[in-house]
Amino acid sequence: MAYALKFDRDQNAKRVGPYTEDMSNSVDHTFITRLFGPVSDHTIVEIISLNPMPAELERVALRLAQENDVAEIFDHPLTGGAAKVYDILLEDDLFATPDERDGERSPTGS
Repeated sequence: MAYALKFDRDQNAKRVGPYTEDMSNSVDHTFITRLFGPVSDHTIVEIISLNPMPAELERVALRLAQENDVAEIFDHPLTGGAAKVYDILLEDDLFATPDERDGERSPTGS
């Protein structure tokens, strides 16, 4: 069984689920908001247009939940569709820092 992460307003992750294999093949608005919280509709459309596998989205959710664990991030880099989804999410106001929301992207950011 697979579990998903749900984020509250403070971006605290909570494991929810379990999801069965039959349900895990469907990436839709509900699946994305369960994993990442209330991201914008534009972000959801961009993610769905990539046709990602649910497992890729779950890896991204885990990465976002472990942002403060630097060693873990460097040990398991995101690649392919997961990396693209991660970049899209970093552009969303929910995950952007206050400076990024004001249009000042970090020079080291994606």
